[in-house]
Formats: sequence, structure tokens, C-alpha cells
Amino acid sequence: MDRVVIFTQPDDRLANILLRAFISALNKRGDMQLVAVCLPYRPSTRRLLIRLCRDIASQILKVLRGGRGPERPAIPRPVFFNHEARRRRFQVVIPADGDINDAAFIDDLRDRFRPTVAISCICLSRFSPRLLASFDYAVNYHNALLPMYRGLRATAWSVYNNEKSTGYTYHLMDEALDEGAILKQESIPVHDNSTVIDLDLVKAEMAAQAVPEILNMIAARSAGHSQTGEGSYYSRKDAVTLQTIDDTTSVDSKEILRRLRAFGVLYLTIADRT
Repeated sequence: MDRVVIFTQPDDRLANILLRAFISALNKRGDMQLVAVCLPYRPSTRRLLIRLCRDIASQILKVLRGGRGPERPAIPRPVFFNHEARRRRFQVVIPADGDINDAAFIDDLRDRFRPTVAISCICLSRFSPRLLASFDYAVNYHNALLPMYRGLRATAWSVYNNEKSTGYTYHLMDEALDEGAILKQESIPVHDNSTVIDLDLVKAEMAAQAVPEILNMIAARSAGHSQTGEGSYYSRKDAVTLQTIDDTTSVDSKEILRRLRAFGVLYLTIADRT
């Protein structure tokens, strides 16, 4: 029987959608057991409830203003980890300082759980070779159509670059970032009034529906297929560089709106004030 560890973010909306799907699907299988969910920090129930209330209020305002895009994503429910852990009988583990590559944490993970499969659902830390070696098979969800848009803020970059479509990829994990063999990809159109958050939510919902298929591929140890074609990579620094405008005369209003639509926040310096 495979022993599965999921690595995720506790208060990320996309991660919550995927995590719920994996927990539910794993609970129905007899050949896999979810033994642990790894978080970088302990979640706050109060913060999760506040987020849910804000999401509901935001969606109501969108409907009243007629501003919802054609994707119409549902409000993602937060995951209350302690409750789910008791209900589904898995452990919640939090490494020291949130470092999943800490040597002591990796040793403890191996000794306590004897894991065979790792699933990364919006895990923001890159797996070290030693951590990857702890598993027979490791899968990552990436919110772009690889090999394009490797790295961070993939959906924002696809919107900024005026792509007509975006998508997601489940791929195998190796030592190179976002370069592993592809298990599954799906795409959706990007409309003129699409927002980054709505696109990301729709992609996560599609990816959640594909979870049973992905688990079957994991059980079969599918080799997937190699990434082909020209790739691209964007770092956190790339986004910050584009979001920071020290000289507002260097870009026109159209470009400012383009960046604002893609990245949500810009840092402008006007008369020596940011």
C-alpha cells in the first residue's frame, strides 16, 4: 500500500480546493493511505473564517456589480486541518521554521511515516534532492501549461502576456524546477474580463476533478511524457521588477493598467513618495 504525504499551504484558496479533492479521493481507495499533510506553519482557524467571510462578501459584490467573469468559480471552502486530521486519520506535520528540507525533519518523516508518494499542492518550497529521495514517486500541481511559465505567478504572467488561454499541469517532480514529465494538462480560455484569481480558481477546480485519474496514474507509476517545445521561467524577482515603477513617465496608462490587471498591486514612486 502506498503511503502518501501531501505538501501544501494552509490558507491558500487553490491549495484548499486541491487538498479537499485529494483527501476525499484517497479515502475511497484501498491501495493508498494518506499518512500526513505537511504545512509550513500552524493555521489559524480565526483567519480561515475571516477569509471565508471576505470571499463571500467579495463574490456578492461581484454579482451585484455584474463584474464576474464567464468562468464563475465557486467560493473555495477553507480546510480546518485538525478536524480533517481527526476525521480522516492522518497527521499534520510542521517542520522547524517551516523548512521542509531540514535534515532532522526529513529523517523524522522517513522514520514516522515510511512514505512512498509525495503530492505537492501549491507548496512554495522547492524539494531538495534528499527530500525527493524519501519518496518512490512525487507529483506536483502547477498552474500553467508547461513547459511555458515555469516558476512563480504563472497565471499572472500569462494574463500580462495577453495569452488567449491558460491551464494547469500535473507533472512528476525531479531536481530541476517544474521540468518533470507531464501526467496531465488541461486548458481554459482567457477572456477580456477574466481576472487572475478567477482563472486560478477555475483551473484548480478542473484539476480537482482530475484527482482520481491522477491517483490511478500514481498507482500505476506512470512515466508520463516529456515536456516539449520552448519553455519560459519567471521568478519572484521578475514580478517585483515589473510591479515596481520608479518613474511613472516611463510607462503609459495602458501599460500601468495591464500590469495592475495581471499582478493586482503596483509600487509607484510619485514625487519621491512610494
